[in-house]
Amino acid sequence: MSLWFKELPPGWEEAPLKSRLARNDGGVWGEDPDGGDSDTIVLRSTEQRVDGAWNIEAPAVRKLSTAEAEGGRLEVGDLVVTKSSGSELHIGKTSLVTTEVAALNACYSNFMQRLRVDGRTEPRFVHYWMNNELCREQFAYLSNSTSGLANLNGTVLGTALLAFPPKDKQERIANFLDEQTARIDALIAEKERLDGRLQEYRSSLISAAVTGQIDGENTDKAGVSQSWPTRRLRYVAELNPAVRPDLVAAQDTEVTFLPMDAIGEDGSLNLERVRPVAEVRNGYSYFEDGDVAFAKVTPCFENGKGALMRNLQFGAGFGTTELTVLRPKVGTCASFLRYVLQSENFRRNGAGAMTGAGGLKRVPDDFTRDFETPWPPHSEQERIAAFLDEQTNRIDALRHHVREHIERLREYRSSLISAAVTGQLDMSTAVSKSQ
Repeated sequence: MSLWFKELPPGWEEAPLKSRLARNDGGVWGEDPDGGDSDTIVLRSTEQRVDGAWNIEAPAVRKLSTAEAEGGRLEVGDLVVTKSSGSELHIGKTSLVTTEVAALNACYSNFMQRLRVDGRTEPRFVHYWMNNELCREQFAYLSNSTSGLANLNGTVLGTALLAFPPKDKQERIANFLDEQTARIDALIAEKERLDGRLQEYRSSLISAAVTGQIDGENTDKAGVSQSWPTRRLRYVAELNPAVRPDLVAAQDTEVTFLPMDAIGEDGSLNLERVRPVAEVRNGYSYFEDGDVAFAKVTPCFENGKGALMRNLQFGAGFGTTELTVLRPKVGTCASFLRYVLQSENFRRNGAGAMTGAGGLKRVPDDFTRDFETPWPPHSEQERIAAFLDEQTNRIDALRHHVREHIERLREYRSSLISAAVTGQLDMSTAVSKSQ
């Protein structure tokens, strides 16, 4: 009985991965390209999906020496592993070099490791192994226990234990998994497309409702209702309101803190993620019950992450610096304001106004204050908000149902691979021996 998997069938061998490797090499990065013959495509971990599939759209081109280019050239059947990443989710993801990838004559970056199996081993079989939880758990254990860091290296990868049947059975298992996972992946892709269409419909419904064109009538050429005046948000809401010390003091020594991940993409507020903090740092956003907050940073802003602060335990609190808070003024329906902030018009124009360097950009407060939008009377705001509450709740329930299906398909895919690569699946009947 192995520490990592069940008792193996007759003819299977438990062995460290290094015993089946012909090569175990780190990658290269070289220098900035100069347009010469030595410029070479160098694949990065960003070209790998979490499930190990390739997503090569705009690969990096680097200038490599002859030795680097020849030594790092990828061949069909090579396995490329991400060994260093800012996300633990991506460490250990493994991609198989296909004919199409090998045709790029590419190398791989120094944040990746290339494994080339020997003649006794089917690379597709190892590929399924390495993208499975059984192997990922070993990587996490071995990397943390040897270095204290969640990074991999050639030694750790080679130490991982795998189970190997004879090569002809490895090939049969790989063929079976190729067929079955392709079917599952097609189902997942169809469910994801459905989820995307529901999200698009939700977004367009909100945008149409808050601009008065839900019934397609009485609109001008810009698609905006002629019967509503336009207002800048500064006149209907107070941006980043001042702290009320009396409400904060009522929370004794700890105050309510709202992290950005407490706001769902559907605008829901997950109160379970709200936590107390003993100290409030400069830059925190202050909010009270009834305020509206939205994420102003990429990519959360583009996803429309905005929520109405209500049913708060203490009635007031502080949020992460990535949140902008608006307090509705008299005559403003908070729910309607939240939907305006989720509308395509606000998100599209806000994304264009973002400032900041690098990957983290922010929507300037001045843009939010000066954003101009159709503004109906208060009674109409309430009617539209109630309509959107009902409609988006239905859409969100459907999306939740679709995403549950996607998660179950992914779980089934993972369990199928685990059973197949550990010999727990009878390949003649494709029924798990544990059943």
